[in-house]
Amino acid sequence: MAGPPYRDPFNYVFDPLIITGLGPIPCLGTIATVVAGVWSLGIYVTSVRAVTGLDWGRAIVAVILPAAIIALISFALLLATASTLLQLIF
Repeated sequence: MAGPPYRDPFNYVFDPLIITGLGPIPCLGTIATVVAGVWSLGIYVTSVRAVTGLDWGRAIVAVILPAAIIALISFALLLATASTLLQLIF
């Protein structure tokens, strides 16, 4: 069997995250982490689009929507916990 080994398109998402190893370096680490995050998100959206055949808008929604739902649920749980703790204190 000749040729390079098969790589799943979603595995390419993690390649830019190697740059986050520069995180501890002042200034450069912050910039590198932001660039790696945006780059990784772009590759992930492109991979979703290529694998599923969705258009760009739907691919972006398919990537962002689960994270938004998790963030909303986490925020609701945080508010419920804070409310309960405040009732116990006062």
